[in-house]
Amino acid sequence: MKNIIAYIIGMIFSLNFTIVSAQTNVENQRRIALWGHVRNSFTTRGLVGAKITLMTADSTVIDSIRTWQPGNDPFDGVYKFSVPARPQKFIIRAEYPDYETTYITFDMKYITRNTWFDLPHHFMKYQGHKAEMERKLDEVTVTATKVQMVYKGDTIIYNADAFNVPEGSMLDGLIRQLPGVELKDNGTIYVNGQKVDYLTLNGTDFFKGKNKVMLDNLPYYTVENIQVYNKTTEKSEWLGVADAPKDFVMDVRLKREYAMGYMVNTDLGVGSEGRYVGKAFGMQYSDHTRLSLFANLNNTNEMRNPGSNGDWNPAKNQNSGEVDYKAIGGELYMENKDKTWKEVANATVSWEKRDLKYHIAQEQFLTGGNVYDRSLQDSKIPHPPSASTYSTSLPTRDHSGWT
Repeated sequence: MKNIIAYIIGMIFSLNFTIVSAQTNVENQRRIALWGHVRNSFTTRGLVGAKITLMTADSTVIDSIRTWQPGNDPFDGVYKFSVPARPQKFIIRAEYPDYETTYITFDMKYITRNTWFDLPHHFMKYQGHKAEMERKLDEVTVTATKVQMVYKGDTIIYNADAFNVPEGSMLDGLIRQLPGVELKDNGTIYVNGQKVDYLTLNGTDFFKGKNKVMLDNLPYYTVENIQVYNKTTEKSEWLGVADAPKDFVMDVRLKREYAMGYMVNTDLGVGSEGRYVGKAFGMQYSDHTRLSLFANLNNTNEMRNPGSNGDWNPAKNQNSGEVDYKAIGGELYMENKDKTWKEVANATVSWEKRDLKYHIAQEQFLTGGNVYDRSLQDSKIPHPPSASTYSTSLPTRDHSGWT
């Protein structure tokens, strides 16, 4: 019994010694000051009495404090935290009555001999009128949060209704909010670092390779969900090759009420000295049909024609002189419900007139006197209307029985 009592007393003394040693190490550890400022986002005047919460990178609360007015600047609101001098990341939250809560992040990487850091300023937006209206509400409606994305096998499905997209936004505004998705300015899309090969609509090609046409013209509210998956190419499917490389596809699925529709794009302009330009593209589409018409009328050397889906491709040859160009055309695309065949037909008619002028001025420096040479050439070259048509039938087959 005496041995047991002696053992317990020894453990207590050992525990106390460990606690004292740990406290001594903490007290002796060098600390560094974090200074911050809280201001009105419009007037930039400091906000005194704002509640500031210091948190770790995973939102664990470390400490909280109120801002005060420094003696050297009566128009500022400051706060200060003292933290161990070691590399770490912080989240700082600022709260103030009738103001929108703001957050900043600070990555304290390099300490060296610094004794303090000046944090990024909190610029808080005044919400007084909105807050007053909310306080007058007699009842509150609680809405359940919608799941933004789910995995179904190898397919990522984003629920479009789960994102808060500004009114009037197009498809690009929705895609920019998708988790793990990056949208470049040129329309290139990356999902979790992998480049999307094609952006499709309801499982079919739509402005294939020209993402910005759909991104800039399809309203976000027409979208039901967006699916990302690996898709077998048409060639591999027709040949029945299962192990061929697949395309990485982002497929935009429309709501049922928007499964059929139309699209119109126009570009009109008038300049000095009789210059004009006009381009128009219209399309009526459904899941299995597409009819498109276009026109290009100008005298500014603009000789581009849209592709089968309205993508205006640059002319291959650059022409000198003034070119008066006119072109109209259209395309019809059809396929059956089972996608065992499809028909493509298009036609284009164009007119062209060129006005070429050359002005040449030369001077030769000679001992007996300079020699001057000037010449002018003016030619107008009309081109009669030209027409081109194209029609093709592309049947597909079911090779599911092949080995």
